[in-house]
Amino acid sequence: MNRFKNRWDPMKVQVFFVLLLTCLASINLANAQTDVSDSLMQRASEEYPLKYAGVLKTNPLSMLWGSIPVTAEYMVLYEFVTSPQQASQVGLSYISKSPILKLFEDTVPDLKLLTANGVRLQISHRFYLVKSRGFAPRGFYLAPHLSYATVRISTKHYRSRDVYIGVTQFNSNLLIGWQWIYDNNYTFDAFVGWGYKDNFAVEHDAQRTISLNTDDFGAWYTGPLKFSFGFHIGIAL
Repeated sequence: MNRFKNRWDPMKVQVFFVLLLTCLASINLANAQTDVSDSLMQRASEEYPLKYAGVLKTNPLSMLWGSIPVTAEYMVLYEFVTSPQQASQVGLSYISKSPILKLFEDTVPDLKLLTANGVRLQISHRFYLVKSRGFAPRGFYLAPHLSYATVRISTKHYRSRDVYIGVTQFNSNLLIGWQWIYDNNYTFDAFVGWGYKDNFAVEHDAQRTISLNTDDFGAWYTGPLKFSFGFHIGIAL
């Protein structure tokens, strides 16, 4: 009998009921917060009916000739909507020897030995400014943009000896553009802008790495001012 009284001590019973009520109150509060959150999400969906989650795109011309001389760029970009009038875009490219050089391999046999391997990373954030044209990712936009590309150009013989010319391009831009989305969900994205660029090249071998003088490429390549103009085609998802 004493053992039973100790197990159900009044103080312990009070503590038990206090904890139980606290748990029940927490559950009710969590449910209430969930209901409010769901209500806000539903209201946002009704007021801002986003039709597309994002856009998958590329530039077919870069597959023939990229921004780095003698190379081609195989680019994939994805723009994902972050709010009714904003979207972020990321891009990844593989850089290799331009297929245009194959047209001249018969007259310049050394071109057959040329190799190029590299990557390019891009990131930007878009602000769609014309509400009357609908929601992101459609219409007129303003976008800060960053790009970094690096490639090693060599020959089949020298590449095996870790001898190459390394070319690096970094640029930051402010772009303005317009993206059209057609009835079949295909997209066309045209843009133009200005920014800053830093292009440099090095010569690397097993013993050393030295900077190359790129003045012969002209001010358009070596100067800090960057002018951008281009387009992408894709499909809205």
